Amino acid sequence: MEKSTGWQMMTLFTSGTQTIEGRLTHVTVGPAGVWGVNKDDYIYRLNNFYWVQVSGRLNPIDAGGDKFISGANADDDIYCVSQDPSTFPANAIPYVHVEGKLKHYACGPLGCWGVNSANEIYYRNQVTPKLMPGYRMG
Repeated sequence: MEKSTGWQMMTLFTSGTQTIEGRLTHVTVGPAGVWGVNKDDYIYRLNNFYWVQVSGRLNPIDAGGDKFISGANADDDIYCVSQDPSTFPANAIPYVHVEGKLKHYACGPLGCWGVNSANEIYYRNQVTPKLMPGYRMG
């Protein structure tokens, strides 16, 4: 496998692993499901063992939020999906722009963490699907 073309996708079952067709450079798993991006930053979600391309471009992407995804694009713009993205058609994911510039943005149950272009770390707490930006700390 060549790094420039992505990795072969596999999933673990109790009896072993199974290959899932597709080539991605980043995969994330969390309450929002299984998501990934390819070498061109196009976003995919896993649906019934098939990768389905969805609207938007982020890299990396994070599925650790409470049924929402987040990430940053090539211009360091931050985006979140404030509703369960699996309830929307693949071509109509409702991204919400979050103020600020970060090259990496990841969310979890305790808030969202980010890194800017100077490699400084930022944290936002009280981030929920209804209060997507949360409160900036640091």
